[in-house]
Amino acid sequence: MSEPDEIMLWCWVLGDTHNRPIQGRKPSFKDIPAGSIDLYKFQLPLEDFNEDYAQSINLEDGQKLKTFNNVSFYWTKEPGQVLSVILPRPAGAFQNSNLSLNSPPPWLVDIHSELWGQRDFFGEIFRTATVTKGDFTELQDLLEALNPGRNADEYVPEDVLATKSAFLRERSTGLDLDLVDGLVPRPVLGACQPSSSDVVDEDGVVGDDNDVVDGDDDDAAMVIDSDTHLPNEATAIFPYTIRYVDLTVLRSKERLRVPQLMLFRNEWGTMIDIFNKRKKGTDGSAVFSGQPGIGKTCMLHSILILCIILARPIVLQDIDGMVFIIGNTVRPLGAPGVSDDADDVLTLVDADDTVCQPNNYLFRHKKYRILLTSSPRKNEDRRWLTQRVGDLHGMFMMKPWSREELVVASLFLQNNDITLKRLQEASYICGNIPRECFAAAVSPRHLRSAKDKIRHAIDQTHNLSRTIINMGVGGETVIYPAFQIRPLSEDRLWNSCFVEPVSDWAFSEMMDVLDNRPCYK
Repeated sequence: MSEPDEIMLWCWVLGDTHNRPIQGRKPSFKDIPAGSIDLYKFQLPLEDFNEDYAQSINLEDGQKLKTFNNVSFYWTKEPGQVLSVILPRPAGAFQNSNLSLNSPPPWLVDIHSELWGQRDFFGEIFRTATVTKGDFTELQDLLEALNPGRNADEYVPEDVLATKSAFLRERSTGLDLDLVDGLVPRPVLGACQPSSSDVVDEDGVVGDDNDVVDGDDDDAAMVIDSDTHLPNEATAIFPYTIRYVDLTVLRSKERLRVPQLMLFRNEWGTMIDIFNKRKKGTDGSAVFSGQPGIGKTCMLHSILILCIILARPIVLQDIDGMVFIIGNTVRPLGAPGVSDDADDVLTLVDADDTVCQPNNYLFRHKKYRILLTSSPRKNEDRRWLTQRVGDLHGMFMMKPWSREELVVASLFLQNNDITLKRLQEASYICGNIPRECFAAAVSPRHLRSAKDKIRHAIDQTHNLSRTIINMGVGGETVIYPAFQIRPLSEDRLWNSCFVEPVSDWAFSEMMDVLDNRPCYK
């Protein structure tokens, strides 16, 4: 530019720079093309200007500058006693943004920088092991040596993530990089169990399945075995083959949205195959839902990590509703990152919080095939499927966990030291929902809290039969602690699901409540 058009930009420094280093390199615009950056003008009064004032600046309060105008167009006279500032923002970023400039979350930046295109990491992270009755006993002995009081009622489960990760790594191998290809890649999955196996009871030995529970005493030390609370399923069966995701190998210290050891369920493969068979682009978008707490977010993040390892460009909308294009770099929404020639771009949406719909920008281009995961929502929250995608049948339900999955994951993958006895007590109340079971198994107090939660949900459900029907079409969610949703068919369609009590104990509680209610209540 010519000399008269040049402007020197300065920065302000607030606070004691000797005690607090300037973090001037975050966020960086190094890899963002200049043409995709918007500039905003601010004139801030110098009087009473301080750090709090500076950090409260919202970009939408500024004047957006047009790149074809000269600087003199916006500063026609000397500014006087004001601080004149130009702030950049990547084009297309969200409103209500402050000086963070919509930078990607640190965990995503760390995972991308460490794993992008690093195929050697695949076998380090995606692993398989066949665990046996002997492995179970050996691990229990190891945990007993670490925490001799672990079987006491007052024991608070310790974090044993490092112990379990190392134990499994010695007995596991990396999965083969021979993947089932599609827009969403996935590992090849096989059967988890052989045709005949041993049944393990609470002592780690082959049991007779004869123990019973006194269901009338809430505080009794329940000795539960095999089919007492799940009459159609057996307890954990060994040997058992697991596929799992091990994120303990990552150097990042940032908190992740998912556990560092995750069971890669065969059910994930079924759901991924359903998505891969759908149409290209926006027309093939879908919602994956299911019982809260069964790992839908874990599946989404396993897909994200695998795509990063394979260097496959994708789009991610995180739990806060921020959208990022992931390619050689992680860029905010609107910055070039995916080839304009692509007609089918995988777009992952983590919608398990207040932002429960895809960002509207994603519908401006027909190339984004959206895979949204969330717990069941009301009809209006998934209206985008009918209005934007035009698919009345684009919602699919994930199966709940099996008894085998729950017990094996608890014993070998759960980060805290939950004993089999406590798990059995918790699953007698909470069924096979991992998040609820693992929380209830922490202590007798947590178990009582889980009971109260289910009882409260039942008490607050004034018409049980009608509520069950409403639940099938996106109605009330208060009953989720007491009920679980199970797809009936292999196509996993939302409109063909079955709603059932989460456990025999919950069903018994419902019957007691109904006995004391007037008819049809």
